[in-house]
Amino acid sequence: MHSSSNSGASSGAGARSSPLSKLTKQLDGIRFELPSSPFTPQSQRRGPPVPRWVLYRGPHMLLFRFIVRAKVFQLLGFFTGAVLLAAVISSEGTPRPTDMAAAVAILVGCVVTSYCVWFYSGRFVGELSLLLPERRIARFSVLDFWGNRQDVDVPVERIEPPFKGHSVAEVRELAGSTLMPINVSGERQFYISVRHGKLLQKDALQKVCYGSWLPELDASAQQARQQEALEQEGTVGQEGASRQEGTVAQEGSTNQLNSTPAPSDHAGLAKPGPTGPLEPK
Repeated sequence: MHSSSNSGASSGAGARSSPLSKLTKQLDGIRFELPSSPFTPQSQRRGPPVPRWVLYRGPHMLLFRFIVRAKVFQLLGFFTGAVLLAAVISSEGTPRPTDMAAAVAILVGCVVTSYCVWFYSGRFVGELSLLLPERRIARFSVLDFWGNRQDVDVPVERIEPPFKGHSVAEVRELAGSTLMPINVSGERQFYISVRHGKLLQKDALQKVCYGSWLPELDASAQQARQQEALEQEGTVGQEGASRQEGTVAQEGSTNQLNSTPAPSDHAGLAKPGPTGPLEPK
């Protein structure tokens, strides 16, 4: 009897803890961050001023920036609700439930709204570009808590291609959605809108989404290195041929100088011959 009751209690506890475990798994990948300081210099919020190749620009960024910056008024509502709650509690010994509910609703609404706007402002990509000349670093330009531009530079190989391994129908469904997620290893999740955004470099963006951008760069880089090696070999061959021609010419002139007879010390004088019978003794 005791064993059956214990097993039933344990099974009931496991059944009751399953929703909590599911919620824990869902919240496991969420990281709560603190907003950046409004006094941070612009040079630190934005990336270094290097040339970039813009692939995509998000839609209605001016309106979205206005909404993000208007979020500050939500904070004013937060403080107003806090002051109202403190005034109600201090004026009456036992505050009415309706007043307490209204104050708590204002506080919770301000916090949730501000966090949601901030969450998507730091992930909705206003501009996606590749840094020149290597084109191996991708720059995601988003908005920070205060509505200022913030650049996040990541290597292209850390981008998880959203189109890779999917069929054509699935790719069309992803591209036709309002927000398409792009996962980056070791970084936050970003969102772009292929349907409503401006595709400035459609082919390059498609290759990045399929994960075929780096192999193309490697192939082009290898071809450039081979071309450079061929040019270097041609230069070395020309230098070797010119050196060989110079050596042959120098050796020919040396042989010509060696074959010329040297002048005799008795030039213009008769050489003495043997003594003959006709010569006086």
